[in-house]
Amino acid sequence: MRTFIFRPTAAGNIRALVLFSKFSSDWPDPSHGGTAGGHGFGCGAGDLSRVPRGHGAAPTIRQVLTKENELKTTKELASYDADARAVLTYLKSHPACTGKLGAIGICIGGHLSFARR
Repeated sequence: MRTFIFRPTAAGNIRALVLFSKFSSDWPDPSHGGTAGGHGFGCGAGDLSRVPRGHGAAPTIRQVLTKENELKTTKELASYDADARAVLTYLKSHPACTGKLGAIGICIGGHLSFARR
């Protein structure tokens, strides 16, 4: 899963968040990761939809949004949990991470950040 990592520019150990972003054609929205970084958190934003983008025959925005809207009702909750665990495991292993982890979400990600954590 493609994952963008955001972190503060200040040196030192950081707490880290998995960011469940909204489904949208502008994933990842850097403002969310940048905001977390500005408050001293590292942040991992995974591509929850895994809709291919940017290589070869890239889908149109309409195709991306159609697929993501389909996934809102068809993707198993357990697969979102597995995605979150993968990002959290990576963040915890990062040398700059204190080991303190959390979750934050926007739109559908808000629901996912509370689901069975």
